[in-house]
Amino acid sequence: MKNHLWEHLQGFFQPNAAPIVQEAICEIGSLDALNAWEPSIVNPSDALKVVDWGIPLVQIKRMSHEITNLNPLRQKIGSAIATEGEPNSSDLAELDVAALMILNNVQKLKRVQVETNRTPDFHVQWDEQIVELEVTKALTKDAHTQLYNFADELRQKIFGRKLPWIISVFFTAKLSDADIHSLYETLDEQKPGRYSGSSGKWWLSIEVPPAPVPQAEFNTKIDFSKIGYPKNDGWPSEIAKGQNSVAISLDNPEKGMISVRLVGVFPGVPVRNYLNRLQRKV
Repeated sequence: MKNHLWEHLQGFFQPNAAPIVQEAICEIGSLDALNAWEPSIVNPSDALKVVDWGIPLVQIKRMSHEITNLNPLRQKIGSAIATEGEPNSSDLAELDVAALMILNNVQKLKRVQVETNRTPDFHVQWDEQIVELEVTKALTKDAHTQLYNFADELRQKIFGRKLPWIISVFFTAKLSDADIHSLYETLDEQKPGRYSGSSGKWWLSIEVPPAPVPQAEFNTKIDFSKIGYPKNDGWPSEIAKGQNSVAISLDNPEKGMISVRLVGVFPGVPVRNYLNRLQRKV
């Protein structure tokens, strides 16, 4: 039954996608709570999230679940996806660490059962000595969360303008009303074709979308390599990639035809002190 999820999502991926893509999706589909899960996914970025969740599940298969005691964690993640739509970030962090240890050729790995007293998350061994391993999910700073929320709101507003292009907007801080107005004016002034420009507060890139194709032959390829962070034109060197907000629409410009438009909003965040300090778990 685990192939059902791949059959549901494979249309988001090219036929020559790496084998790990199908393996990861099938591992998610094999979780007990997701045996019949068919998510309502519209954007490829959401399908990629499923791949991200499944890759560590592929890696931990190298060790028996009876030895690693990872099956309860697997099922907990599956239940969260079934009820909440995505796993708990702390559970994903534990899963990622387990996969990382196995990829680094650990001889033994065991998830420690939670007790009343404080316990480590894992016992790991590369030799006779047991190492206690604690996993803590770092929290995103409030200022960055606010920036990401603003990016999502801006993406929705630009997407609502229904401009038939591939649009990418980049910024390093929340835009003022005047900055947003200048961005909208720039968008309204554009003609079909490529565009790249900056106000000093935002950077805008516009690409021509793929030509509409017959619905029966739809296999549009979007060159996502074009959607990158500006390397010149004043983009601050100390600003790194943040959490992006992307929306893709499949439109019908005429009967039997499909076209694609995309809006991506990309906030930049300072490299230094990107995450809060880890706090001691109690």
